[in-house]
Amino acid sequence: MKWTRLCINSALIITFSSMLNSGASDPMPLKCSHKTVFESRLSPMSHLQGFSFQDIKMLKGVLIFFCLFIVMQQMWLSVADTVVGAWWINEVITRTLASTIGWLADEQVTVAGSMLTGAHASMNIANGCDGVDMMLMLMAALLSSTLSLKQKLLGAMYGVLFLFLINQLRLLLLFEVLQHSRQHFNLTHGILAPFLMLGATGLFYAWWLAVSRQPLSVDESTCALH
Repeated sequence: MKWTRLCINSALIITFSSMLNSGASDPMPLKCSHKTVFESRLSPMSHLQGFSFQDIKMLKGVLIFFCLFIVMQQMWLSVADTVVGAWWINEVITRTLASTIGWLADEQVTVAGSMLTGAHASMNIANGCDGVDMMLMLMAALLSSTLSLKQKLLGAMYGVLFLFLINQLRLLLLFEVLQHSRQHFNLTHGILAPFLMLGATGLFYAWWLAVSRQPLSVDESTCALH
């Protein structure tokens, strides 16, 4: 089961890694340094076999992203079935969801472990329904980007919080569909909800790159062209 989840989420990398193209160019202001001059001189030589220097940088970023995601997911899977995983699912995810349902939907629900029971249906929140996979994917994308360390860490912190809230809304939607429109549950659970999380992950990543990008000054722009 763990390897099945690993393979499924690794396949999602193919879709998500295309978003790294927008972060392939350095979003930070370029500095006039020997490294910059060296890269500019190397660039014409790096068109061998159809690859530019920028293409090589992008492929390097995708490779780092892929490796980070696999390592972090393996680390999480190693504790997902322990007391740490049980606390995360039962206390953080399920009880927070119960409070969210009571606040937004004004419904009474009971919680028993990872089981959420309402007036018309019960829903079990298992590993994989907690949004961790998308959180790890976002963290891997940010850590493999060209942002500064501070921007990477801030982006990861805000991104995890954002995806946690989005996942709570996703679970709320699934619970309401299960309660009041059970015939649409498989469609919502299998197609709509996953694309909601993947889309939210990609949008946050693109937005964070955009707000973290700083325009080049006149002197730095002139330096970058030499």
